[in-house]
Amino acid sequence: MTRTASPTYLVTGANGTIGARTVAALRAQGATVRAGVRRLDQGAPLAALGATPVHLDFTDPASLAAAFDGVDRVLLLTPFVEDALPLVDAALSAAQAAGVDFVVRLSAQGAAEDAPFALARAHAAAEGRVRQSGLRWAVLRPTFYMDNTLGFQGGAIAQTGAFYGANDGAVAWISSVDVGAAAAAVLADPDAYAGQTYGLTGGEALTQAQLAEQIAEAAGRPVGYVNVGPAALRASLEGQGTPAWQVQALMDLETIKGNGWAAGTTDAVQRLLGRPPLTFAAHLGHSAAAVAALWPA
Repeated sequence: MTRTASPTYLVTGANGTIGARTVAALRAQGATVRAGVRRLDQGAPLAALGATPVHLDFTDPASLAAAFDGVDRVLLLTPFVEDALPLVDAALSAAQAAGVDFVVRLSAQGAAEDAPFALARAHAAAEGRVRQSGLRWAVLRPTFYMDNTLGFQGGAIAQTGAFYGANDGAVAWISSVDVGAAAAAVLADPDAYAGQTYGLTGGEALTQAQLAEQIAEAAGRPVGYVNVGPAALRASLEGQGTPAWQVQALMDLETIKGNGWAAGTTDAVQRLLGRPPLTFAAHLGHSAAAVAALWPA
């Protein structure tokens, strides 16, 4: 049972893409939301949504205790770091001490203890900590995000009219809009969703060349996709000084895409939201400002 009829929600990592989408979806329901951010000066957009930004540093127990105090339900997002388990453990300890009722963990598709990729095993380990916490829990496992093409390769698109990868595999990409809405729906109804794990995908599998075609249509100018192959991509990442663990994680993700292991779809978005997942074209409509920002007038 939650402590109040009108629960207080905490979203960690709230200034990231999924965190901000979840805050927006919860606020659309009229929920009381705390937006956990490492630096309060990053909280203005979240405050504009009606959330209360709070300082939250996973390595600072005092900040965790203050952020979790009086909270009923939590979306647990942790940064993309080499070892997230200490961060998960710290957050769960704070949640337990504060009497939190329900924790939703944002994980990733393919999480499994025996997965061939370190990143997938790490996600599974974090899920295990949540399940063993004694708190009510649910897990969301999104596939690859539609947002990442513009988010990570927007500069390349703007400068060269193309973005780059290491394969031509199809992926059932999902929009951050759907992930945030799904997180908000699960958080809002623990009795319905506690103890469940949901694999979140889009409704169709698209290659990156097909993404390029749709970005070009939305932007009204040519945009292409260039498959440079795994060796060239690895060399580029290493040449940029990317840490070795991160290079390997990114290359593993390319392997997953290239082998078609992320092409399958689920009906989880439909079941959670009562509507189909957004198409890539519809997602670009939600991201029109990001598309326009590639080529400022």
